[in-house]
Amino acid sequence: MKLMVCNIGWCKEYQGDRVHGKHKFIRKTKGDGSERWNFKTYRDRTLKGYFRGIGKNHALPHLPDTARDNWTIVFYAQDPTDKILKIVGFYRSARILPDWEERPENISIRTLKENHCYCVVAPAKKAKLFPEKSRPRFGKGLGQVGFVYLTDLKTQRVKPKYKTLYKKLSAIVKNPSGITLLGQQSDSQHSPTTIDPLHREAVEKASMSFVKKQLRREGYQVTDVSDKNLGYDLRASRGADILYVEVKGTAGSKPRFIITKNEVSFMGKDPSSRIGIVTTALTQPKLHVLKGFNLEMAFNLRPLQLEATPRSNSSYMITGVKKFFCLP
Repeated sequence: MKLMVCNIGWCKEYQGDRVHGKHKFIRKTKGDGSERWNFKTYRDRTLKGYFRGIGKNHALPHLPDTARDNWTIVFYAQDPTDKILKIVGFYRSARILPDWEERPENISIRTLKENHCYCVVAPAKKAKLFPEKSRPRFGKGLGQVGFVYLTDLKTQRVKPKYKTLYKKLSAIVKNPSGITLLGQQSDSQHSPTTIDPLHREAVEKASMSFVKKQLRREGYQVTDVSDKNLGYDLRASRGADILYVEVKGTAGSKPRFIITKNEVSFMGKDPSSRIGIVTTALTQPKLHVLKGFNLEMAFNLRPLQLEATPRSNSSYMITGVKKFFCLP
């Protein structure tokens, strides 16, 4: 999949509403950016998208005609309410134009002196705009550039430094309904074990990062020991105070998570143990803290898996089977 990401201004619906952003043009024109209409469906059932070009002249991507079609384009912007970069939506099967085209709005609602333009066209049915209140986090920004290719133009392979980002964005694009897992899911419908691995990994990383930042903000030195199977993830020290913190996260609004037998055992023994639970981890993280020994008083714990070990009487099992359908 040929994938590029584009940094644009923030809108609620991209139907002509004003843009919020740091770019000097947006500030100068009070939000009158060309991306205002990026998710408006036109009569030909297409979307006409804008993203910022290269340099002062806003040059478009230098692509041969044979490489202009079938792009997946992910748009991200900074949410003005919390200053976090978030994915606002994406196009699939998009065509990047060889030159700027004038927006229809210039003729219908503006004088011809205006120069609102677009540079990419995509089928409306293959695009997705995420609701403003549940747009997933994009992650670390890619600088001030208007667009970045995550795949090499010649080989179409993912560039090594973008592999993690490509993996995350691909999962979102391939499962647009996954937005329900990124902030709007019904907590009673989704168990943590049913979420796809890529989503679960994103939740875990976001939760761990959030808890670490909170501990450091409170003056703790934090050591990540999550790979040592100690029954906790973080060792936080502040002078003589030491906390052993197990981090749990969920994309939903209710604190629902998986915990191992080893973790339960440790939490019940050490009075310095804590469970840091992050809800809505990918949208608006909220931290809940529980003393380890209160775990079983605060949560119902139920087994999700059972280990099968052979009994001494193994006469019920036929060994050395050559044909599967051999039982009487």
